[in-house]
Amino acid sequence: MARSPLPPDERPVRRAILGESFTNYQMWIGEEDQRRAISTTARTMFNEDGTSAGAVIAFHDNTEMMAALSAKDDFVANVSHEFRTPLTSILGYLGMILDDADRLPADVNKFLTITHRNALRLNGLVSDLLTTDSMVVTPAMTDISALIHQSVASARPMAERNGVEMSPAAPSQLWAMVDAGRIGQALDNLISNAIKYSPDGGLVTVSALANGTDVVLEVQDTGIGMNTAEQAKAFTKFFRADSALERSIPGLGLGLLITKTIVANHGGTITVGSQRNVGTTMRIELPDSVMVLDEPRSAHMSP
Repeated sequence: MARSPLPPDERPVRRAILGESFTNYQMWIGEEDQRRAISTTARTMFNEDGTSAGAVIAFHDNTEMMAALSAKDDFVANVSHEFRTPLTSILGYLGMILDDADRLPADVNKFLTITHRNALRLNGLVSDLLTTDSMVVTPAMTDISALIHQSVASARPMAERNGVEMSPAAPSQLWAMVDAGRIGQALDNLISNAIKYSPDGGLVTVSALANGTDVVLEVQDTGIGMNTAEQAKAFTKFFRADSALERSIPGLGLGLLITKTIVANHGGTITVGSQRNVGTTMRIELPDSVMVLDEPRSAHMSP
């Protein structure tokens, strides 16, 4: 790991003396074989007349936590590698079967197409686990409403197992310039989370609308929800809410981070609103995406 000494004016004690307040300022100290990860926080104190009375600075040793995060990264990298071989085989055989789709019953063809689409998504997820910073999006003319119905159809078996009702709410067509595969992946992630975090049943509503030239997507559930502290960490790598751990809800804590990266690479934003035991709403806004067509076109979508 490349390292360089902190300039004097960027060192935490000096910053505190100069009157700066900061939180969780990370740095490494010590030699290679004994270096420690230190988090620092500083607050300025003031006299009654408003003049500076000094500062309080706290140091916290985060070395073990950083080592644990590094171990998680190594674990995910190893798991990703192990997933590739069986996924390649699954995709290969599904592709061979679908090459003769006209010889299959309609319902079997439909189920295999959904399976193939989700295997492709899983393959993409494996590739994205450690490469969110280099993710590439390729916008094309896409029917957002069709993407929503695809994602809802894929999630319906999982919803039925959890006793969750699915409710898509979108116009008949909503054309936008987005990466269909990536936005579909984001919808899949949010819908899957909404279902998982509604273990006692409930309603998941997936909606889309045009707000001027912006596309607004929402995934709303009536599940267990999150408190304020959990919402603040929701998009942090490997974060799992306490309620998810208590109920043994499966997950790696990567879906929301990847979703945020997808949205950011479209120039958009994602926000969360939630209340414990009431539910959660995930809202995506994609600016300047809506396209007005003179005549209908076919949607550009992943298989």
